[in-house]
Amino acid sequence: MGLSKILYIGMDENGYGPLMGPLFVTSVSVLGPQLPDEALKSLNHGSESGIDMRDSKEIFSSTSKGYGELLALGIIHAFKGKIPSTFHELLKDLSNYISDLSDLQCRGTLRCMPDLPIPRWNSSEEVIASGKLERISEEIRYALDAYKLEPFDIKSDLVCPWRFNAELNSMGNKLRVNFSHFVNHWRYYLRELDSLRDSSELSRYDVLVLSDKLGGQKRYSGLIVSEGFWVLAYEETGELSSYLIRSERKFQVKFVKGGDSKYWLISASSIVGKYLRELSMEAINEFLGRELGLSFHFSGYRDRKTLSVKDKIEELQRRGGLPLPVECLIRDK
Repeated sequence: MGLSKILYIGMDENGYGPLMGPLFVTSVSVLGPQLPDEALKSLNHGSESGIDMRDSKEIFSSTSKGYGELLALGIIHAFKGKIPSTFHELLKDLSNYISDLSDLQCRGTLRCMPDLPIPRWNSSEEVIASGKLERISEEIRYALDAYKLEPFDIKSDLVCPWRFNAELNSMGNKLRVNFSHFVNHWRYYLRELDSLRDSSELSRYDVLVLSDKLGGQKRYSGLIVSEGFWVLAYEETGELSSYLIRSERKFQVKFVKGGDSKYWLISASSIVGKYLRELSMEAINEFLGRELGLSFHFSGYRDRKTLSVKDKIEELQRRGGLPLPVECLIRDK
């Protein structure tokens, strides 16, 4: 008789609310035995690894991006065994469904996001030669080993403003756009596990998806059914929304309020996604800095600097001098 394991998937989004720049939906997954909920939570409090896993917004504050980058790269290294040397290579390595980024409007050239070397906020010597990256990677793997968990995969969907606007026009609201990319990850992992089961001694697996709450919702049943799934709601409260879902097979999904501060897997996905979002805004700042002659850095959120950049973009568009469609830079909502 074959073995039985559980695939644990942590998910989060970064860049849901900004005016400019992409949305990233990221997942981090591990394979292992059935564990109690407290064991999954204890990884998040340094009980085994000693690694500081706070909210990604705190980790990537303006004064600590170097540490945030080191932690994100450590997570990627622990799961992939290496880190890419450029931003575009990282996007391709982690992409869920755009293997060559070629189905973007720009046909994969990513003109609005020029390539950047990695690391960005640390020197290569400080990250690699010093051994810091290896130590973080080893500590993560040690923490997982303590619970007999094996790194499985990291994936991230890049939803650029052009794609975001097109999907918003098709689906009608931002929550559905966001949710559809969470579902892309579910389907990816179910396919991967079917392949794994067919090619190994693994005879049975269960799947548990852990996610932060999306849009502050209590009820997700309607969204789940709209994606073609059968669903049974276990609990729908402000703190937890829990479901049994079935397509070709059954799996469980939990949306947890403040999940990135409770579960290591959600924290890890949030940190990697936030790193991708920060890199994308660095690239967009470089591009628009040249095109608009900007002398300041902007976040892409709805602050004074970003709104002034939006005005400059729209003025350049009116004069016919914008080198790419405005939909590639500014979201409709």
